[in-house]
Amino acid sequence: VVDFFGRHADMYDSPSLRPLRCSMQKIIEREQTKRFGGKTLKQYVSDRFKIKLAEHRKEAKEEDRRKVDRCRLRAERLKKRNALIAQARIHCSSADSLFIPDGSVQTASKMNDEAQENEQLFGARRCYICKDTYRQLHHFYDRLCPECAELNWSKRHQCFNLRGKTALVTGCRIKIGFEIALKLLRAGATVIGTSRFPYDAAQRFSREHDFCQWEQQLSIYGLDFQHIASVERFCTFLSTKLDKLDIVINNAAQTIHRPNSYYQHVVDLHRDKVDSLEQQIAVVVNRGLSTSNQLKDEHNLTALAVRDCSQSDGAIVGVNGHALDLRSTNSWTQKLGEVDTSELLQVFAINTVAPFILCGKLQALLLRNRQEDEPKFIVNVSAMEGKFQRFKHPTHPHTNMAKAALNMLTRTSAEDLAEKGIYMNSVDTGWVNDQRPVPTAVHLAAKEHFQAPLDEIDGAARVLDPIFEGIRTEQCSYGYFLKDYKPTDW
Repeated sequence: VVDFFGRHADMYDSPSLRPLRCSMQKIIEREQTKRFGGKTLKQYVSDRFKIKLAEHRKEAKEEDRRKVDRCRLRAERLKKRNALIAQARIHCSSADSLFIPDGSVQTASKMNDEAQENEQLFGARRCYICKDTYRQLHHFYDRLCPECAELNWSKRHQCFNLRGKTALVTGCRIKIGFEIALKLLRAGATVIGTSRFPYDAAQRFSREHDFCQWEQQLSIYGLDFQHIASVERFCTFLSTKLDKLDIVINNAAQTIHRPNSYYQHVVDLHRDKVDSLEQQIAVVVNRGLSTSNQLKDEHNLTALAVRDCSQSDGAIVGVNGHALDLRSTNSWTQKLGEVDTSELLQVFAINTVAPFILCGKLQALLLRNRQEDEPKFIVNVSAMEGKFQRFKHPTHPHTNMAKAALNMLTRTSAEDLAEKGIYMNSVDTGWVNDQRPVPTAVHLAAKEHFQAPLDEIDGAARVLDPIFEGIRTEQCSYGYFLKDYKPTDW
């Protein structure tokens, strides 16, 4: 019967055979469930479509990830991470779980990088700065839309002639402070840097390929901002030593108190400084310290910088040359009642009290020998933690308080200083590092493919922008809290 109607389909469609068709439908459905795993044809087709779509999306997501990892900022960080892992395997078999992609990436040749092709993504991303969605990748920044990336790329490489200018940069040894000092030196400025570890700072500067071109412009002083009396003596010393000062950048800050072993190699370097340092490096430090007897007392500044804490592995170093802090928690994740009182006082001394003293006591030096209409600059390096008009997590209240206080210094004093020709602003450096404990940061880097959207050079460019723009346009801004090169709410 079935064979007959298969050959005479027109008869099978006859209205009179509707009861037969209904009976046959049950047989057909039963046979379909055997063919399609217990599903109807409609269910089977729908499920196969969903599976294929999911596979396509997974492949597209993986391809997007490969494209993102080819962006130079990410690629160079991943390369550094792999090198650190290979080095650390000598001491630790689980080295993969100790490092995150981090650190700055040198982009000396702007044109060479711009020649790279900007790739197109399958899935849209949200820009770190403007929050708009985008699919076109920048060759360097993976977390910025094309418009924001182009602005940041341009600002990253801007520079003006600062010959004849003298700048004070606090906390110049590593990260943003180091990059600020480098930009100023390469712009022709004379830079006075401070650090708790001046010999380590000098050694880092000496590794730069063009060190011989600006070494005579650099002086480094050993100074720990936890020792307030030394900060005041330093101001007196500068007022005696210098004929003029043009720029003050309050960059030195403490975000997280680190364990002893985090600084141990730096302490060892300072103990052995006479024997281990090349003469050229020692001159950079001695250019400052040999004439600064006013700064010396029985107080050991290196000892101040190193206090007892907990877990770290001195044998394994991270991207900045420090031993890894392997604690599962730190003050970045601590709430009110968990932050140690001594750390609260350290943070306020370094982040707030020292800049207050420098801004107040160096005013006269900033105005000394000032030409008519010659602008002088103070930049207080702040952070979004100090912003009131922003959602706050309950963690690290002490750093939030300290940065808010620093912002209030700018908000209160900027207009008064501007009347004298000193232009003061606060600047947020942007997200350049992951401050979370290493285990948490490593987990998120692997699970969420996370990297900080900017690096320390971008942070330095933000700090110097009000100075460069003021000189370029001859219209100096003051009294602002600047984020991503624009004023933001306090």
